[in-house]
Amino acid sequence: MMRCDACGYRKERTIKYGKAVVCYDCRPKVEEAINTNFTKRLMVIGVARDLLRKDGTSYVIKDIPKSLFQRFRSKAVRKGVTVRDSILNYFEDEIAKETKED
Repeated sequence: MMRCDACGYRKERTIKYGKAVVCYDCRPKVEEAINTNFTKRLMVIGVARDLLRKDGTSYVIKDIPKSLFQRFRSKAVRKGVTVRDSILNYFEDEIAKETKED
């Protein structure tokens, strides 16, 4: 499963646009944004991330113990994912567990 750069969710069916990964649900929005904002140096990853920023949120976590973060980052690298994707995967997995328990 790949994470869509436009909505931020893991999806089974995605398509690659250059460096961007976009799910089929977000594909029309990304293509519309590309067509309406077309420039010679337009990067699809930038368009997809702009869509995510409009609908997403940012959260800063301060004072993480350095050794804990280094171990977490090392684990992410071994899995071949970014720290951001590891955190989002954890959030989704925890919510899925909670849903199964209910």
